[in-house]
Order: sequence, then C-alpha cells, then structure tokens
Amino acid sequence: MASAFSRACSGKQSMKVQLIVDGHTKDVMIDPLGNVLEVGEPVQQGALPANALSGLRAQAGKGSIRKIESLMKRDKIVAYKARP
Repeated sequence: MASAFSRACSGKQSMKVQLIVDGHTKDVMIDPLGNVLEVGEPVQQGALPANALSGLRAQAGKGSIRKIESLMKRDKIVAYKARP
C-alpha cells in the first residue's frame, strides 16, 4: 500500500510517498528529479542510542512519548523525532 502527495516547502517542490514496508510505514520525500531527500520511519525506544533517548525524554518533560521516528538523509540518520 502506498500514498503520495505533492507539496512546496521553502519554495521548493517535493513529493511525499508513504509506503508500508514489513508492517510499518516509511515516509519518503522526493524532489522533482526523483532524488530521495529524506526518509522517516518508526523506531522502537529500545533500538535508540541511550543519548538520543535521554534527549527526547528531556524534551518531552512530563509528557509521554508514544511514537519515535528516525529521519535519514543520504543513508545516515540525522535526527530522531518524538510524538506524544
């Protein structure tokens, strides 16, 4: 299953494609030339480096973390994003 939509961000056009791979979602941002800009996919808390998890918990404060997503650019994880 896949879905896609186009959007403009900072004046640049891109397409976001949401795929289901091995039972979880994978969001892929693609530029007009077909280059992959960013890939986001869910990560289990136990799979995170300890310093990344402690940083996300510090940002959440008293709030809870229900979902964590890794953000990859050029095949390297550049950030983790937590959602309540």
